[in-house]
Amino acid sequence: MAADPAVTAELDSLAHPDDPCDLFNDLALTAADRFTANDGLAQFTFIHGVTVPTMAQQLLPRLDAPVIAELTAAVTCFVLYAIAAFDNGAPAPPLAPPSIDRGELARAAAASCEDHTIKFTDACLTLADRTGNPLALQAAEHRYRNPPQP
Repeated sequence: MAADPAVTAELDSLAHPDDPCDLFNDLALTAADRFTANDGLAQFTFIHGVTVPTMAQQLLPRLDAPVIAELTAAVTCFVLYAIAAFDNGAPAPPLAPPSIDRGELARAAAASCEDHTIKFTDACLTLADRTGNPLALQAAEHRYRNPPQP
């Protein structure tokens, strides 16, 4: 993929974001959208497409500029490659506004004792707070309604 001109053009356009926080939010929201449109192993990948940029954003205030640039490039490549490799291309299903309150989503995630559900739900709640975008809460509710099968 690194030799694909379309991929390199996309990466070049993201190489120097004015605000890595905005980029990380956009990447996480894109992964949240793809999470709702994919099943199985792909969902597991897209969970990390949400959690990685959300977590990386927490590191930014503690890093100097060269390390921020490296982190931004690594996170961007990870999410874009995950989408390219695992996305089935289907449109995300129409999602209704979240019908479960945030507290219930958090309680249900904790009660699941499933580490990826807990991390994903926390990342979605954080992402919703940062962006005000309901897609993050919709993705958390999608996980709530479609828990992983043992």
